[in-house]
Amino acid sequence: MTGLYNRAYFDEELERLAQSAMFPMSLVMADVNELKGVNDALGHAAGDELIKMAARVIRRAFRTKDIVSRIGGDEFAVILPQTATSVARETVRRIMNCPEVANGQVSIAFGIATAKDRDQLRDTLKLSDERMYREKSEQKQSQPEVPEDQGGGGTP
Repeated sequence: MTGLYNRAYFDEELERLAQSAMFPMSLVMADVNELKGVNDALGHAAGDELIKMAARVIRRAFRTKDIVSRIGGDEFAVILPQTATSVARETVRRIMNCPEVANGQVSIAFGIATAKDRDQLRDTLKLSDERMYREKSEQKQSQPEVPEDQGGGGTP
């Protein structure tokens, strides 16, 4: 659906690159916000379009040598070989400033972590995932609450 690599390929590449000299290696985890709400309110076709938009936004921000994968329903993961944390952060900043994100068409939470060597790789993957979920939670808390419809359509 997205044209990105899948979870199996991501896992294979992570294992292959762990055996290489491609360190430091940054990992970026991403999760589309409010997919369930879109699916519930507008249907799964609209949710699929949201996932496709997120995939396009994420894919175009990274280099061709980076491994961009959709690893779950609304989750993406990127392997950035020979990449320091600062470069990964700058790439995520570009995504957050792209028109689709800036104008609210899609909201994405990110987590970034960097391994200095193969021994740190699994912990780095876990840390980037934890950071992504933390950002997702912070983004949700910072959204203003929408008042519920008081109904009736008459005078309050």
